[in-house]
Amino acid sequence: KEEKTLPSSLDINGQEIKNPRLIVDHLNTFFTNVANETLQLSGQLDERKILPAENLNIPTLILHPTNRQELAKLIQSLKPKSSAGYDNISTKLLKTCKEEL
Repeated sequence: KEEKTLPSSLDINGQEIKNPRLIVDHLNTFFTNVANETLQLSGQLDERKILPAENLNIPTLILHPTNRQELAKLIQSLKPKSSAGYDNISTKLLKTCKEEL
């Protein structure tokens, strides 16, 4: 198996840079900006401002008081899955940490 090595320098604007921090900063800046720069060059960047919609019919959220027992019962009733939702927390992890909550 061939050993992979990382480059020890990077050519930035014709100058060879060996400082790892400068290399990382340059790559971070590049990848942070490349999408917008590409869209600007192609004329596809949409710079219209999005205004908030008026008269949104959003239902009121009402939170009711709860207690430790109710929360423990709810957590215990969850299936112990490894997959996570939008919050990146699996029910398996939640069940493991329920006493700390």
